[in-house]
Amino acid sequence: MKLSIIIPVYNVEKYVEKCLRSCAEQDISFDEYEIIIINDGAKDNSLEIIERVAKDYNNITILSQENAGLSSARNKGLSIAKGEYVWFVDSDDWIDKNCLQNILSEVDGNDVLVMGYIEAYDDISKNNIVDYKDKNINFGKCLLLSWFFFPAQLYVFKRSFLLNNSLSFYLGIFHEDSEFTPKMLYYADKIKILTKPIYYFYKRPNSITTSVNPKKSFDYIVVASSLSIFSQDVEIKYENKFNDIISLIINSSLHNSYNMN
Repeated sequence: MKLSIIIPVYNVEKYVEKCLRSCAEQDISFDEYEIIIINDGAKDNSLEIIERVAKDYNNITILSQENAGLSSARNKGLSIAKGEYVWFVDSDDWIDKNCLQNILSEVDGNDVLVMGYIEAYDDISKNNIVDYKDKNINFGKCLLLSWFFFPAQLYVFKRSFLLNNSLSFYLGIFHEDSEFTPKMLYYADKIKILTKPIYYFYKRPNSITTSVNPKKSFDYIVVASSLSIFSQDVEIKYENKFNDIISLIINSSLHNSYNMN
């Protein structure tokens, strides 16, 4: 099996069907990829919707767990994935039509593929093209030094790359991607850049990513601490870059705290 798409689900009854059908109605056969849905203790009708949609496709697996957060759901999906590559998709977003064949062709032989994206609002959409002077990066550290960071959803990973480097998502925090992505880029030897926008971020009002609360400020400090520990074992030129990243994260914590006042 070539690809596992992992979709954590929590209280997204208005959006999840569009997400699932965008992933299921693609241009490769069902035996080439699987869709793993982790129901993270949803309290609305999300589970009923995904169970209904799953009846239309034979490559969807649904697992339910007590609510433990996005990181836990992603890690659970990764632990049971069978695909050579894995892609984490959020349940209120969606992916482009007929994109999987192109993705699998581009990611072949690489540790990571990074793609362009579209910010979708209720009334407008904004294209964001991911670009870099070299579309085949031999070292993720090049992107690390260039501040080339994106959320985990914009990467397709070779599963063995994640497992061999013990890469997973930090449990129980916001900003899990800020903790995950710098480490991932440090380890990646081969990264392919796909400039075409393929992933659609739905920017809904009052979502977790746009809200301000005390835990988000605290979790920035958790992320900074984790990266500080990690950076102690990297080469000096990259340690300096990690220090810059940590400073930025601490400033984000201060900014979030200020906005609560």
